[in-house]
Amino acid sequence: MSITHALIAPAGVSLILSTADPLVLGLAVLGSQLPDLDTSTSLIGQIFFPLSHWIEDRFPRRSYQEYVASVNAAERVEQYNQAQLKYQRQLAEYEQRIRDKQFQTAQFQTRLDDVDNALPRCDSRDEV
Repeated sequence: MSITHALIAPAGVSLILSTADPLVLGLAVLGSQLPDLDTSTSLIGQIFFPLSHWIEDRFPRRSYQEYVASVNAAERVEQYNQAQLKYQRQLAEYEQRIRDKQFQTAQFQTRLDDVDNALPRCDSRDEV
């Protein structure tokens, strides 16, 4: 079961988050093993044997901890998506402010050029 979890998790995370970041995909693989923590015969259960044995003795397989883990994972994905949207909005606002400042600067430069062109020119050869 751990192999299927390790294959499906990064594929799903990559599709949902639109990322190929190795760190994110690696964390998805690690996180995909957590549902098997409640059995001491799984790979993750063997690594964390005292914890998995304690869980296995007290709670039946496929009980509330998997539900809590899946709800928590869905909440984390939503928080990540909300943070991405907030970042994109802030970036768009910042870029708009830059465009506004550039436009204002261009208008000011045009006015300066108009004033400069309206002023009489003095030639250094002209006598005062």
